[in-house]
Amino acid sequence: MTEIPFYWEEFLRRPPITVCPVTVRKALAGKRILITGAGGCIGSSLAQACRHLNPAALVLLDSSEKSIYDLDSHLGDGHHSLVGDVCNEALLEEVFSAFRPQVVFHAAACKHVPLMEKNAFTAAYTNVLGTQSVLRATARYGAEQLILLSTDKAAGPCSVMGATKRVAELLVLANHSRTQAKAVRLGNVLGSSGSVVPLFEKQIASGGPVTITHPQAARYFMTLSEAVSLLQAAAALSVHSTVLVPPLNGPHRIEELARFLMEKHHRPVEILYTQLRPGEKLQESLLSEDESLETEPEGTLRRVLFRSMPETELQLRMDALEQALRTRDLGLLLQSLTALVPEYRPSADLLQKVPTS
Repeated sequence: MTEIPFYWEEFLRRPPITVCPVTVRKALAGKRILITGAGGCIGSSLAQACRHLNPAALVLLDSSEKSIYDLDSHLGDGHHSLVGDVCNEALLEEVFSAFRPQVVFHAAACKHVPLMEKNAFTAAYTNVLGTQSVLRATARYGAEQLILLSTDKAAGPCSVMGATKRVAELLVLANHSRTQAKAVRLGNVLGSSGSVVPLFEKQIASGGPVTITHPQAARYFMTLSEAVSLLQAAAALSVHSTVLVPPLNGPHRIEELARFLMEKHHRPVEILYTQLRPGEKLQESLLSEDESLETEPEGTLRRVLFRSMPETELQLRMDALEQALRTRDLGLLLQSLTALVPEYRPSADLLQKVPTS
């Protein structure tokens, strides 16, 4: 995917986040690299960036045949393309046994907030059990590190997507293997597939109106190249079982973004305010209320400080979540998620779908 052809710095009102290429090359060049969710926006851009580092092996895994086909066609030779589900532990066993990846970028996830409110089981299955399966495989095969792509929506979540990504972070924090497991909370990537920028551009091109949920709705934004750089920066850090946050200013009001795009395209159109959808916040945050940041940054990233969950407690709650997925018990699933993430408040729409006995 390519970024929008004008300068995002003007909208973000900050210099672009960059990392030292020498540091990145030292961490990744000549390594065996696996990228899950490689067909997605960030995954495919990460694959292209890693390819330039001359890895010993570049393994690209995605559940979407079309996404992998498109990426495969774009990259040409010199990598291994696989279609499969990260929740399939037998498949992961084959992949890790065959390629012995040293660095794993785990980008496979369900990310669309309103859509996942309607598909809670799929969100938990992919975001939680998928992460658990990949972590187990990295431990069994002694991978040097795993970098989980997390999201600001994992901080004080009010959506199923955010809650399941927060549980994925908890699994990273509970990692006791030799693998350096790290989660990086990214903001909204400007122009990514399924994001607000392509929608606004389509609405502006057609003469409007541009639809915005609320005049005060605000989000953290970053560019695609920044997201890739931050993930590579995380790989260059020697830290263990931690959550990392980038230096993002904001959040920016979504209306500001809409007006910025109108100005760039020289097409002012009407703005139509709708309403927040189930699971959406008015304003995002990079930290939950009980979290803080380490004083000293780790290069371009800072570590998040919070109380960890006892391992036995985490396992009991994970067992309940897995039971909920096996039986497709929505009440038990939400109960498990709120036990794992006490700050999570399921949406009223979701609670209404819980069968009453």
